Amino acid sequence: MSATTSRTPGHHRARGHGELLAGMQDDARRLFATAARPWAPTPLTAASDPGHGVLECVAAACDVLWSYEQAWSDECFVPTAHLAASQARLLDLVGHRPRPALSAAGLQQLRLKAGTQVVVPAGFAVGAPATADLPAAVYETMTPLRAHARLNEVQPFLAPVAPVAPLPPVPLTAAPPPLALPGTTSLAEQLASRVDAAQRGAGAARQAARTRQEALALADLATVVRGLDAEACPDQLAALCADLCERAHAALEADAVAAAHPLEPLSESQRLVMEGLARVDGTLPAALSALEVALARVDGEPDADYARRLDAMAQFLDALVSQILAQARDDVVRLRGPRALTALDRTLAGGARPGDLGVAGPGTDRLWLLPATGVDATHAGLLAPGDWLVVAEVVEVVSRDGATSRTQLPREAVRVVRAEDATSPSAGEVATRVVVTPPLTRAYDLARTVLLGNVVPVTHGRTSSRTVTGPGPWPVVGEPLAYVADPLAPEGRRPQAALAVGDEPWTPVGEVVDAPAGARAFTVDVRADGGAQVRAGERGATSAVPPGTPARLTTRQGTGAGGNRPAGAVHQVVSPSPEVVATTNPFALSGGADGEDPAVALRRATAGVQTLDRAVTTTDLAALLESQGLVSRAWVGRDDADRRRSLRVVVSGPGGAVLTADEHALVARFLAARVPPGLVLRTVDRQVVALRAAVTLALAPGADPLAAGASARERLGVVPAPGAPPGLLDPRAVRLGQQVSVSDLHAALAGVPGVQRVVVHALHRADEPARRAERVRVPPDSEPRWAPDVEGTEGVTVRWEEAVDR
Repeated sequence: MSATTSRTPGHHRARGHGELLAGMQDDARRLFATAARPWAPTPLTAASDPGHGVLECVAAACDVLWSYEQAWSDECFVPTAHLAASQARLLDLVGHRPRPALSAAGLQQLRLKAGTQVVVPAGFAVGAPATADLPAAVYETMTPLRAHARLNEVQPFLAPVAPVAPLPPVPLTAAPPPLALPGTTSLAEQLASRVDAAQRGAGAARQAARTRQEALALADLATVVRGLDAEACPDQLAALCADLCERAHAALEADAVAAAHPLEPLSESQRLVMEGLARVDGTLPAALSALEVALARVDGEPDADYARRLDAMAQFLDALVSQILAQARDDVVRLRGPRALTALDRTLAGGARPGDLGVAGPGTDRLWLLPATGVDATHAGLLAPGDWLVVAEVVEVVSRDGATSRTQLPREAVRVVRAEDATSPSAGEVATRVVVTPPLTRAYDLARTVLLGNVVPVTHGRTSSRTVTGPGPWPVVGEPLAYVADPLAPEGRRPQAALAVGDEPWTPVGEVVDAPAGARAFTVDVRADGGAQVRAGERGATSAVPPGTPARLTTRQGTGAGGNRPAGAVHQVVSPSPEVVATTNPFALSGGADGEDPAVALRRATAGVQTLDRAVTTTDLAALLESQGLVSRAWVGRDDADRRRSLRVVVSGPGGAVLTADEHALVARFLAARVPPGLVLRTVDRQVVALRAAVTLALAPGADPLAAGASARERLGVVPAPGAPPGLLDPRAVRLGQQVSVSDLHAALAGVPGVQRVVVHALHRADEPARRAERVRVPPDSEPRWAPDVEGTEGVTVRWEEAVDR
């Protein structure tokens, strides 16, 4: 231990063997200077002066004894203790408790089988599979959930589907044409031309087929216009004919170009479609002619009888078509399931047109829900105040092969304030009206928006229960106890523990001695070694568990940064449930943080002892904030608004997280009780300075470049290294105002296995041109971070080459 870090007095500080031997030799020369035989500085031979051997032995013994004496002395001081047992004992003596690990939390949607409903209990388990960097993780629901299949997806609206206004009647110059499809081609012929266009593979052939389709469409339109009053629009008809001639000429030229490209063979599906279209094209004219005869008016038939006959025929056709559609839908459900029917409806009908269901702008907090098909199909009885809903946009995604599919992109989550059935003033039918909070933050075209229900909060960890006997305390064995971030809980975190004596659950409190008289309460203590224990009142107190009395202790264990997972990663149903068929997390699960590093705990303990829970200087304020559970790093400076009486407090949460508004209010109250009256404090979030770097690793022959590159990225803090110390700019360890230099990169990459030399080509801020800056300055209210990888540009580029001796 160097003299600059040791708290041992200087005259008791350990000295090395050489220093001890030289000191004793100097003392011997001084003492034996007047002797008959003066002391020789060094022996001529090993046996000429045994006194030197004695001094050697004494120096070696003193070296060992003093090294242990200094080590023991250093273990008595918080800043210099090295042994884990010493650190834990010292932290316990000064009353400091390390910050425990936090569990990741978020929202999870459960999808139910069609036509089912179920009450999902608290503790229902879902899981995320293992990845290349993270092990498998289990998450449990925090509250019970009353789920229903109709809440899998709900269609919101603000206005009814706008009907298409009919065209005004156009007077005819002659008798109406016979009932037939308008245009020069039948519907079957037009569909066949589309199959023909899809059949042609070459670009020229596709262009020829497309041009021919455009010409046929113009011919259809010209036929319709020709049947109208041509005198009313002669210019439009002439322009249409000219355009038709031009398209026909282009089609002929395109056919000539495509003549060299033979048609590809029909696929099986295309062949079946073509055969079906041919049959329809052959039978349709006869069927239409027969229908025309049946609808013709008989000579002398009264108007009333003719109207009744037409109405009866219309009812028959409606019933026939409805029956055919119902049979087809039943076949789809039997073959593919109910979800396939929903997907088919949206694919064929395309859903509502944009804007038909209304546009919900930012600030909207009231929506209508379209009822489902069937009896009692509204949603008011399925939603309760506090239920979660996820607002998702339906977007079309085009794959590499050109196929188009629809996917849901979750945008934000809201909670139900009130849900009731009422008659929609615009649609004129009974629907569910919901009031949500917070209001929507962006605009949504509700025709392309769905609400996802059956959403419940989840946290990382698994619940276990065991029987204990009074009076306690009872340590939490196994994995660390799970804590969930809670701005209203003491120190901003809430332990996941419950205690019940008999059938009576006890209440968790911050400290049992502060509980009201007669309260059945318990508290969770964080031990100095990072573990946890559950403690009831002292023996004889009303909150104590009598000796020998059995109690049930339930804890949730499993925590840390390994529980943070991206959206869609938690998709396994762990708890058995026949009703729940699928699950996913619409948003990323976040908030998980590892326990406090021992070095940081010692530093915070030293600062806490020095401040004595009161702040006089800005350094005291920063030290107090770092002892608070919601803040991991802080910087205090003068506020520009009032530099004399106001301070600006920059805070960064665990893992570099940004604090919420409730957490800022809790931190402000924490500081207000520990600063002089009249001092104004303004808490703000830390800023981020994004950096980019480029390095080249010179590898030894035979070294694995992939392993070396991965190790380099971990040491630089680009990606977290499970079980290893944080890297250079890891959000868990970076400091406010930390300056970054080229030498820092070299120091972080020193000792990477297989790397002989490191060359730093670039180091700069992300908003500046690429260059090699020897040092990047970071303001004291900001944290340096590596810029994210966007649009093919990496925040940290790691290249490698084989080392060459020069």
